[in-house]
Amino acid sequence: MQLVEIPTKEEVHDNIAGFWHPKTGLQAKGEHTYTYRLHWGPDNPKPTSLARFSRTAVGARGEGIKIFVLDLTGEKLRLVDPKKIRGVVTAEKTKVQNIVTQPNPAIGGWRLTFELSVEEKVPVEIRASLMQENDPLSEVWVYRWTP
Repeated sequence: MQLVEIPTKEEVHDNIAGFWHPKTGLQAKGEHTYTYRLHWGPDNPKPTSLARFSRTAVGARGEGIKIFVLDLTGEKLRLVDPKKIRGVVTAEKTKVQNIVTQPNPAIGGWRLTFELSVEEKVPVEIRASLMQENDPLSEVWVYRWTP
């Protein structure tokens, strides 16, 4: 399945589409039978040992700066050395600063925060994850910010 995002000028337009792209081409006027299952919502259909992002919050911190607060949960986070955990955040067309990772005892997980400088009014794709040295501790969080 391929997921496609169609650019729009306003958020109210339905601009996400999913379609199947077979490995081999289909013959015209042939019969084709498909079986599929869709999973939608907060539950992950495939179990993973990686921590999951359970909450995303976005706020303003002065003119042109947004703060992102991400909570993570998962068994893998209970077995890590807190001194070796680091947040990795990347974004295109903008500057990421003040990346902070800390335990979040309220949820039994971790919190990752960072600030984004919004200088241009263009969509920005942001990616974040938790790492222990070079090993991933979490799934990759992907977010499209549109100022």
